[in-house]
Amino acid sequence: MTSSEHEAEASDATDPVPGDQPVLLAHGYLHPGILFLRLAAALRSSVIPMVVGLFVVEGGVRWVVIGVAVFFLVMNMAYVLIRFITFRYWLTTDELVTTEGIFNRQERRIPVNRIQDLSFEQSIVRRLFGLVVVTVETAAGEGAEAKLDSLGLAPAAQLREALQYLRATGSSGRTVTAGGVAHPDPAAWSEEEVVLRVRAVDLTMRGLTDNRAGAILIFVFVLIEQAQELGVVTRAKDVVDAWVERFSQLDVAHTALVAAVALVVVVVLGWVVSIAASFLLFFGFTLTRRGEVFQRRYGLLTTRVRSLPQRKIQRVLIEQNLLRRMLRVAVVRADSAGSGANQQEEVKGGLDVVAPLTPLNTARLLVPHLLPGMDPTAVPWQRVSGKVVGRLFAEGFAGMVVVMAVGLPTIGVVALASIVLPVLMLLAGVLIYHNLGYAHADGHFAMRWGVLGRYRAFIPLRKVQAVALRASPWDRAFGLARLVVYVAGAAPTTLQHLTRSDAVRLQRELAHTAARARFVW
Repeated sequence: MTSSEHEAEASDATDPVPGDQPVLLAHGYLHPGILFLRLAAALRSSVIPMVVGLFVVEGGVRWVVIGVAVFFLVMNMAYVLIRFITFRYWLTTDELVTTEGIFNRQERRIPVNRIQDLSFEQSIVRRLFGLVVVTVETAAGEGAEAKLDSLGLAPAAQLREALQYLRATGSSGRTVTAGGVAHPDPAAWSEEEVVLRVRAVDLTMRGLTDNRAGAILIFVFVLIEQAQELGVVTRAKDVVDAWVERFSQLDVAHTALVAAVALVVVVVLGWVVSIAASFLLFFGFTLTRRGEVFQRRYGLLTTRVRSLPQRKIQRVLIEQNLLRRMLRVAVVRADSAGSGANQQEEVKGGLDVVAPLTPLNTARLLVPHLLPGMDPTAVPWQRVSGKVVGRLFAEGFAGMVVVMAVGLPTIGVVALASIVLPVLMLLAGVLIYHNLGYAHADGHFAMRWGVLGRYRAFIPLRKVQAVALRASPWDRAFGLARLVVYVAGAAPTTLQHLTRSDAVRLQRELAHTAARARFVW
């Protein structure tokens, strides 16, 4: 670890000097526009019960249904109004404080140096009203620690600048006072630097190399459901039956042509859906840096601004599926301790993405920006054990024996096709041996895996929480083990097919180095 990293960590972990008084940087409350949005949402949820009460239910029950719907509407709006009236926030040089509630009073105090991630989000509706949702995450790993929904544009900008200033300079940064509220001193921190700007061609390439078969199936399912509600299914069924009867009269050549055209249509539809999703999520993606704080801006309909302090990064990933590996492009992700609370939400919102898609060489150059001292182009990669070839061949041979023993008496000679299993598993073992690897250097641990695709993980050893060894019966039979490295927030990273001795050695080295390093969230 370098001396500058020691100084940065020490400043991050140091308590304020006794006698220092925190300086107020920002304070405020929710924007009144949130009342209209919440009223619209409450009315939308009450429409169906009211329609049922008016047009479906008869007699006295009708008014009971309507009364219940109105009651819940009033209670919902009462809660929204109370929260709007009572919600307040304060940001000082030490902490972010939020308070709300009358009967159930709640106060949150979040130390500034514990904040992992800041998110500023605007949906298309909120943009019309000039509203911003501010989300604060810490290393607690339970999602948002504080959510300010919604602030006006000016208060949100003031809060963002103040928080980014504190995280870039530390709580001792200089401030200037105006009107009783301190403001960041622009001379105390550096100008914003553009690190990466994603082009439209990159987003198009991301869409073309994504797997959107699931999205197509969901789209078709929703289309069928909507058609069923509109009474179109019966007519559509008649049309489909007529086409099926027409196709049944075609010869083999024409049937194959129709099938090929249908396949092309499905593939093209998948590309269109995927490209559209890529532009909706990552349009205008820009990665900037100010001091030690990175910031990502992206989104077409819903715009997001998310910050990532360099010292908070737990792991960096370079990901390539098969198509991206062939085209030499990659996705870059970075996990902080606040990551992992909701993996589906992270994937859906691209919350951990640092580069949606970029040339592989650019992806490699990003890693030293995120993890100083880690150069992927100079990593001394070591391969896993060659015993993996024999292990997988043995698995394939055992599978062949089982299939033949069970299949020959039941399905006959078809079971002989299992003779290819040992060959396929042998080939897989050779590919795994040539693709899996690890490296331990410069205070970082690197792993790579994947046979068709290629995935690399880079972990600062001072962020390691635990290192585990695991071995299945097959692993133990061949003297192999897998190494599992845990960091805060992110999912564990696993490297398979190490010799038992290498796995034990790496476990001890990583744990010992992590124990000696000073940990900072």
